[in-house]
Amino acid sequence: MMQAQEQYQLGGRAVACLLLAGLADLLFYMEGIGWTVGFYNFVILIAVLFFNRSLAQSKPNKIVIAINWVLVLALIENPSGLTMFLSFLGITSLALLSHPGWTQNAWLWFKGIFNFWAQNILRVFKDTKLFKYLHQGGGNPSRAGIQLKNWILPIGLSLVFVILFAGANPILIRWLDLINWDWIFELFAFERILLWSLVIILCWPLLQPKFKLNQKSLREEDFKDVRNLIRFLFSKESILYSLILFNLLFSVQSGMDLIYLWGGTALPDGMSYAEYAHRGAYPLIATALMAGTFVLVALRPGSETERMPSIRYLVYFWIGQNVFLVISSIWRTALYIEEYSLTYLRLAALIWMGLVALGLVLLVLRILWTRTNTWLLNLNGITLLTVLMVCTFINFGSVIAQFNVKHCTEANGKGPALDLKYLEEIGVASLPALRWFQQHGNPYNYKMSKIVKLEGHLQSILKRELREWRTWTFRNYRLSRNSGTGGNFNTSTDSSGWIIIPGQK
Repeated sequence: MMQAQEQYQLGGRAVACLLLAGLADLLFYMEGIGWTVGFYNFVILIAVLFFNRSLAQSKPNKIVIAINWVLVLALIENPSGLTMFLSFLGITSLALLSHPGWTQNAWLWFKGIFNFWAQNILRVFKDTKLFKYLHQGGGNPSRAGIQLKNWILPIGLSLVFVILFAGANPILIRWLDLINWDWIFELFAFERILLWSLVIILCWPLLQPKFKLNQKSLREEDFKDVRNLIRFLFSKESILYSLILFNLLFSVQSGMDLIYLWGGTALPDGMSYAEYAHRGAYPLIATALMAGTFVLVALRPGSETERMPSIRYLVYFWIGQNVFLVISSIWRTALYIEEYSLTYLRLAALIWMGLVALGLVLLVLRILWTRTNTWLLNLNGITLLTVLMVCTFINFGSVIAQFNVKHCTEANGKGPALDLKYLEEIGVASLPALRWFQQHGNPYNYKMSKIVKLEGHLQSILKRELREWRTWTFRNYRLSRNSGTGGNFNTSTDSSGWIIIPGQK
């Protein structure tokens, strides 16, 4: 009788979560937010009170419920981020109140909210028996069920990579546009699946909370569900299938980069190399980071998968493809810079891409040398710190200004027109580049007078900063020594402080 009642409650909660997810889809998917946020919170609050009817029996509980009703009205009036956050805390507090041991202690309340979600964030998988195939002794999972479980991760992550590659490769988008995918993408859009998943995961524990309120600290068993989920998804068969699919997908993208980016094959009509380069740089870096994370989880030190030769070789090949795609991303960004000039963000992107490529190489070494993830993390941290330390001594403003000036159209370069506004934003570090243009550029160019005026403006700023002891810097001091008080640069010296202008006599 008790088991039948539990099954009935489980079914009721499942239906309620599905209805809440469907309502969220109706109200929020691809729509703006307004009073509907308050209405949705009203429905959630009704559901929580319906499945926890004992909440309204004590005075403290009634006060918290009243506060939640006020927050619902506030959300209807204006759904600000702060109000939504407070409403989230209010509904979670109702879950805490459903358990004995509650005290009027602010610290216990704050810690209780954190512990509640740490213990319950994955409870929907446990309560609905999605972990049953992990049981070693009890139960005989069907062959079809095992195969289904083994394909969840490969297919799911492969779809994510397809989406990223589509965003990175405008040619691939054109191919996909030939097929009428609209109804499939609309029904199974990543954003829609994410919305439904979040609603179900968050609402499930609220409808029937299970929680240890007075727990002093999180213990290892509190994360048992998280570990079970990892084991559920990352079986050796699942990892093997994933690597096979991933290598096939990445081979398509690598092949297209070899043909169009490195091979010089003409792009389709209406598409420039700048567009091809710009679309792909950042999505390909995202795929590389996802690949590294997958390998760290799938080939944990001492795991069975780490010892399987087939998986190791597939990992090496896949990481090799990722390194190639990162190098392609660097080349893509270089092409884009050549077309649209250099900026701080684009230069930082190049450095970041180099660090990602190096991190992937270190990941291979970790597997080859059977080192721990701590070793890998420490080495990446040392590498990052070293690069940042070196960067502090480089005058990137001068590097960017000199590159843009020497490659601009006005200096008979192949780049875009000179952006004087951006040189002004760079500041006094642009002075060497401006002086170089006056000496080597076309004296009859219409921008020459503007460049002379900008140089004088930056010179006055440099003098003012050097006169004030609070704004004095050694780099600016070197710049002023090389430029002279009247603005006459000594072009035979290192005018940028650290970077020598190429082509100077």
